[in-house]
Amino acid sequence: MLSPQEFNIEKLHLLEAEKAKIRKDFERREGQIEVKKKIDYSKQLNASRIKVSSRNVRTMIAERTGLLDEAGRLLPVRCCTER
Repeated sequence: MLSPQEFNIEKLHLLEAEKAKIRKDFERREGQIEVKKKIDYSKQLNASRIKVSSRNVRTMIAERTGLLDEAGRLLPVRCCTER
């Protein structure tokens, strides 16, 4: 049988061990949340970059198509029989 003082010491050790376990679990979960936030931010950033990039590509294609159309109108058409 434990004396009241030994009991309190043992109880304190058990309590501290549980607190440490809870803190460790909390820190692990907190780390997971931070990683998830960073991943989500990165996904959003990449999506916006892709959106801007595809918009730029469409603009460039439209500009080049316009230039080719204009060049086609300005250049004389040669018949394949002319030499």
